[in-house]
Amino acid sequence: MFSGKIKKCLYNHRDDLDGWELQEGTLIHFPPHIGETLSEWIGDGDEVFLEGESYTNRNGRETFFPTYIESQGWSLTFDQKIPPHRKDSDWNRKGEERSHVSNEEIMQELLKIRKLLEAWIE
Repeated sequence: MFSGKIKKCLYNHRDDLDGWELQEGTLIHFPPHIGETLSEWIGDGDEVFLEGESYTNRNGRETFFPTYIESQGWSLTFDQKIPPHRKDSDWNRKGEERSHVSNEEIMQELLKIRKLLEAWIE
């Protein structure tokens, strides 16, 4: 696990949140459907605690793909090991067995978490 403060939020070509750049320069990447939920709770300047895997992105820059994110008193775990739009050729760990969690399963879990948080806040 490592931690860092978010320097800035990163968006894809559709203007969906799909990552952060931490103050020390580490790039964090996650699927945009996760970013939509994260944007409600985390933003610039917040500290995050992360677990996951590192890979080299298409531009040759070391990037971190989290499977666990903690910040602001809450946490999110998702089992997806690689970004869904990546091909094996984009990864330095070719040939590893990868698990897959469907977007629907992730969204159902996020909705459960959101309902718990909303009930807790009230």
